[in-house]
Amino acid sequence: MKHAVVFSFVIIAVFTISAAQPVKDLDGQWTKFKQEHNRNYGAEEEPRRKELFRQTLESVEAHNAKYRQGLVTYEQGINFFADMTPEEKSKYSNGLLPQKGGLAGTA
Repeated sequence: MKHAVVFSFVIIAVFTISAAQPVKDLDGQWTKFKQEHNRNYGAEEEPRRKELFRQTLESVEAHNAKYRQGLVTYEQGINFFADMTPEEKSKYSNGLLPQKGGLAGTA
């Protein structure tokens, strides 16, 4: 029992530390993403899209940290959708997007 508590604490601490890491080279990754996906935004739109991209990138990096720790079985990556809102993404998936806590349409 004592080992299980210590193990749980270590897992939580490692996840918290890895999830709290800032995105490395956000500007460089944002520029690369825009080039690869042919994105061109005006001065007003650019900050909003970059923030959506940053949020996606942080989520992907946190997930991949769990993958490296053996806590999940697959890696994630940045794709065409990384700077889109959930509403924009739904146009590509007929509205079937995963919801927090489970898949869309599941109880």
